[in-house]
Amino acid sequence: MDTKFEYQVSAEQAEEIVLDQFDIILRLRGIKLIYFPILMAILLSLVGASVLAQGTFKINGTNYTLVASIIGGVIGFAFGLGSGFRVRPVVQKNLRATARTAHSRMGSSREVSWNFEGLHIKSAFWESKIGWGMIDKIEVGAVGVYLIMSKSPLFAIPKTVFPPGATVDDLIKAWQNGIRQPPVITSAPRQ
Repeated sequence: MDTKFEYQVSAEQAEEIVLDQFDIILRLRGIKLIYFPILMAILLSLVGASVLAQGTFKINGTNYTLVASIIGGVIGFAFGLGSGFRVRPVVQKNLRATARTAHSRMGSSREVSWNFEGLHIKSAFWESKIGWGMIDKIEVGAVGVYLIMSKSPLFAIPKTVFPPGATVDDLIKAWQNGIRQPPVITSAPRQ
């Protein structure tokens, strides 16, 4: 049984999909960006403390090296925390730009079909056939459905574009039947 439908993707939807996909990829690889600012703060506090503790710091014969080391650590911690919190917005800005570029190259109109052999994806400028064996996992995120191979995305389909005759569950069942896979546990509710 072949299932086929066409859909449109706006540039804004493409951005949302890429950001959702980025969070899923990080989670699949065991990376949590929420801890990155703290890691940077600790690292730079150690660097700041060790740099100022290298020499002696004396005022009127009293040694203040420990105080200078503590001040260097506090400054390093603050700088590291600020730098760490700045990473995610910069990464998101770059991902949005990449999504818009990819969207303009691929076009907004797309067609997806699947059968017992695999998935066929087509746009005005691009076409791909993916056998079910290439897909390790189908991840349902907050915005889209992601076909994953080796913890990397192959393709994403917005959840909102699935028609009643071709639901997310139908896609997952076709994939499971194609490779004889047990049921998938997803991270977000389907439609």
